[in-house]
Amino acid sequence: MSAAEDLQNKYLEYQFAAKDDMVLELAVGSESRYIVTYNRKDFKGIESFNIKAVTAKEFLEIIGL
Repeated sequence: MSAAEDLQNKYLEYQFAAKDDMVLELAVGSESRYIVTYNRKDFKGIESFNIKAVTAKEFLEIIGL
């Protein structure tokens, strides 16, 4: 299975709202490590994409501010 097929299969395993789907797609496409959100529950399961959902406060701590 190619990397693209593997990614597509992982992607299809999760049900996201349309607005969240777009955010996840952009994060995966840009190889982001984090999605900054106050609705972490909307992004359950994204760890399989090597992405972590964090709050703004958590992200500022991560980058040292």
